[in-house]
Amino acid sequence: MRNLIKVPIVAHESQYGKIPLSDLMVMRKCNLIMGRKWRTLDVKMAVGMLAIHVLALFAPFTFTWGAFWAAFWSYALCGICGVTLSYHRNLAHHSLKLPKWLEYTFAYLGVLAIQYQERKNVEDLKSQVFYRFVKTTYLLHIVAFAAIVYAIGGLFTYLVWVVVD
Repeated sequence: MRNLIKVPIVAHESQYGKIPLSDLMVMRKCNLIMGRKWRTLDVKMAVGMLAIHVLALFAPFTFTWGAFWAAFWSYALCGICGVTLSYHRNLAHHSLKLPKWLEYTFAYLGVLAIQYQERKNVEDLKSQVFYRFVKTTYLLHIVAFAAIVYAIGGLFTYLVWVVVD
């Protein structure tokens, strides 16, 4: 009797299931794709992810060593410094102390990695002007970065390799 749960009256029995070979009842997970209400942000993110994956299909056909090295350095700067060091270690956990100029530089590299915005669960970021500015102008930074990459290397070379990277 220790594993009994009280089910609300409004809950349907189909929402719960029994774990095989156990007396535990669990609530079933909702389907993440079908049968859910899609918000505007969900649709935008899905279209963006689809576009990036379609562009990635062109990568083998557009290979150049220049684009490869540009993608490598883009990943090293944006992925490692921007996402890992800044977003994760510094902003989320505060386990890395950086001077403000370096913190902002790495956070901006995280923006260029298309990691959407800075962490929403870090309340102290809302008081800093830099993070408020980045949040309100986020898409402009991504479009400007893509335009610069396009101007340097063209659509189906650097844009595919650097931005999709």
